[in-house]
Amino acid sequence: MMNKIEIMVAGHNEQRLQTAASRLEAHFTCIAIPANGTEAAIEQFYRNDLDIVILDHDLEAAATAKLENLLSRQNRDLVWARLTTGDDVIAVAEQALTQYYTARQASVSVQDDALHATRFNITIE
Repeated sequence: MMNKIEIMVAGHNEQRLQTAASRLEAHFTCIAIPANGTEAAIEQFYRNDLDIVILDHDLEAAATAKLENLLSRQNRDLVWARLTTGDDVIAVAEQALTQYYTARQASVSVQDDALHATRFNITIE
């Protein structure tokens, strides 16, 4: 059984975060986790197996840098996305999901040395 993708949305506007999380869960097969503030985001990181972190535009540059530095050291596979004013969270999440799945694909090429004609390209997801 495949686990659902876990997406955290971090920022300072609790209502906007809740709305974003609800929209993500309604649109994707995922678990969306709102985190109100830097400390809440760090706490949610340790409680959940996050795959994607979406930072809202209201997080200050220092808070963003702190989160990216700390969390990326713990999990190098995290995909980071940033919402700017007017961005649609669904569109930003789609881009982040594309990046997430692209990073997890492994491609293998096999050539039959005896015949030199048979080639297989296998993509493992």
